[in-house]
Amino acid sequence: MDGGGGDGGGAAYNPHTVEEVYRDFKGRRNGMIKALTTDVQEFYRLCDTGECYPSEICLLVKEKIEFALNQMNWPLKVVPLFPQLLGYSMEKRIVPRCNVIKALIAKGLLGSESPSIPCVLAYTNEAFLKRYVMKHDDKQLVT
Repeated sequence: MDGGGGDGGGAAYNPHTVEEVYRDFKGRRNGMIKALTTDVQEFYRLCDTGECYPSEICLLVKEKIEFALNQMNWPLKVVPLFPQLLGYSMEKRIVPRCNVIKALIAKGLLGSESPSIPCVLAYTNEAFLKRYVMKHDDKQLVT
């Protein structure tokens, strides 16, 4: 949607027609809903202050954003461009994959730059393992 590959590194997306603006808005809305839950009704229930405290959602979102910014040095502009980041599990996906990327960078296998967020988080488990773990044949990365 951003016109630069979706990783936050490209040119800003500039919709020119009403249809493009609507498509962009709907895509971002759907991305935020998917990032927080896979069920639209559950999303609205979580946001209803009568049933849940919005601060609970804020704490989850804040933890993920702070990790991406502080631990992986990703730019803040990536978060609204890739809202799926907020839907991934810290324990099951974000931290383990980021640890692999950090290890590869430390060993000089990826260079000094972190790959884009979609490369790190959006791949299926099989694709991530094939691209970042198995091709380096390093026992420390697999354990």
